[in-house]
Amino acid sequence: MLRLPDEVLLQIALNLSGTTKNADPERNLLSLATTCKRLAPIAREALCHAPIVRSSKVHVLLETLFKYPSLQNKAKSLTIETKETRCEQVLPTPIPRLSVGLLRNCVQALRALPISEETYHWWVADLQVTIFKFHGPLICLLITMFPKLEELYLGGSVLFNLPLFRGLLSSIDHETEYGPYALAQTPNWNMPNLSCIMSILGPRLKILEFPSDLRLDLNHLEKDAWLYAQASDITKYFPALRHLMLPALVVIFMPCEDIIPRTLEALVLTNARFNDPNDWLIELAQSRKCFPSLRRVAVYHRYCKFPTEPEILDAFNAAEMEYFEYTPDCVLDMGHEFYHPWMYTPAEIDALEPLRMEVHEKENEILAAEIRAKVIAKQVEHARSAHEGLLAIRYLFTQASDLHEEEAGT
Repeated sequence: MLRLPDEVLLQIALNLSGTTKNADPERNLLSLATTCKRLAPIAREALCHAPIVRSSKVHVLLETLFKYPSLQNKAKSLTIETKETRCEQVLPTPIPRLSVGLLRNCVQALRALPISEETYHWWVADLQVTIFKFHGPLICLLITMFPKLEELYLGGSVLFNLPLFRGLLSSIDHETEYGPYALAQTPNWNMPNLSCIMSILGPRLKILEFPSDLRLDLNHLEKDAWLYAQASDITKYFPALRHLMLPALVVIFMPCEDIIPRTLEALVLTNARFNDPNDWLIELAQSRKCFPSLRRVAVYHRYCKFPTEPEILDAFNAAEMEYFEYTPDCVLDMGHEFYHPWMYTPAEIDALEPLRMEVHEKENEILAAEIRAKVIAKQVEHARSAHEGLLAIRYLFTQASDLHEEEAGT
């Protein structure tokens, strides 16, 4: 095998690459890299053809790209995952302070970007923190490191880790049912507006997958941390998209013209809730002439629901567009398939149903245990208060008895 030319070895290595379906998609290539010195650069190049990176390891990939700059031209696809945030109130794994050498390289890379002086200085300041509780500044820098990037997959990440989308979210700085909500006031969004990255990346991007997790913040609004964002102006920033995957909640309150570029060929809506997208889908099908390239629309539902509305099927048939809809038997929100459902066949998603149910039951058990613990804690507190009350009454009676005896003695 080692006698084969590098081109053949690279093709073999690429076939060892994993996907987001795998628990550790880089394992095979990392093992190959440690086999011998001859295969290390081959495996390294294969890893950078379509990297799948945990956001908490972004700094490691940046270091590799600075050490081997030729790899920056290899990637046309990038996937970023933030799996730890898939539980409520769980923040991303922090990234430690950058080494002096990595920080210097990052600052030099920023200086080469077409960004304003103000953004540059704010961004540099963000890179000098002692610990990265949020990975946004590093993720945005990583995205700029691939000049040939055409595909960006963020379904497994979380919105508040991606300040490059700030320009799409202006509609959320408004009054909500919880009171005024200013995005810049939340800790993880208190950073420069890095929408400039969309201006750099957008014109060449062909495939874009939005984060499935649209929460604006995990710690804000204790009553309800699940305040969702909505997006607009996708056509402004990403005019050349051919494939777009995003949660239904992003689009159903927005005009189709703000969401779908004229170049788009396939649209995937994920995490759809019951019949919420129906009116928007019918409007889309009836506006077919505005989207001459659109050929296919797929909708993945989160919950089981009634069969597809006949009006939707009629509208898409009349528009001569392919329409696909997936509805789970129970709930599609537990496993990895929830974040990239379009990567799985319906049969694969159905086969994972028992595992989702098992996870769901375990989470219910944990929740029930937490509730029982809170009830017991309250009971203990009430018992303690009652006991303290009895002691206080006993003390008062003792004092009164002593006083009565003293008065009787006098």
